[in-house]
Amino acid sequence: DTTVIVLSTIQTSIDLLQNCSEDGSSQYTLTPNVNAISAVTCNWTFSPDVGDDILFSTEDSDCSAIDPREDVNITDGNYTVTLTATDGSNSCSSSDTTVIVLSTIQTSIDLLQNCSEDGSSQYTLTPNVNAISAVTCNWTFSPDVGDDILFSTEDSDCSAIDPREDVNITDGNYTVTLTATDGSNSCSSSDTTVIVL
Repeated sequence: DTTVIVLSTIQTSIDLLQNCSEDGSSQYTLTPNVNAISAVTCNWTFSPDVGDDILFSTEDSDCSAIDPREDVNITDGNYTVTLTATDGSNSCSSSDTTVIVLSTIQTSIDLLQNCSEDGSSQYTLTPNVNAISAVTCNWTFSPDVGDDILFSTEDSDCSAIDPREDVNITDGNYTVTLTATDGSNSCSSSDTTVIVL
């Protein structure tokens, strides 16, 4: 008689982390968890196949975390990412997770320029945020004007922001960026230029 011993020598799982990147787009990092008695090689597969527009930069036999490619724009949808770990005796285990690519937030900024009573230009920035779920908003200004912030605003405020009347800043071009982020860290950003002259 022959006895066959079936032993689960490998366990796999995938941690999915979704972040809002500096450019205001959603990004994902997949971290494999591989528990094995002996050395393994790993293979990542993506379904449906996105061809050259692969969601992540990865190579076969890499059991490390894989990060999103920043130069990729793919169609909204659900993508199944599968990790398969195989050891030297061809014992293997696989796990999968779903990455949902969804443009859940669209942002834009309306810029209204007025001539104030004292003859100077004043601006009002109105955010347009279209989101499936609740969002928080963050306004940033570049170059940073420090305490002489052009506008009175607070983080998480998605309302129109008006100019501060007590501010005198250097003439120049200022980029104002609105980033809206929802509870799952999906995000979108828009920017506009305010010219102080």
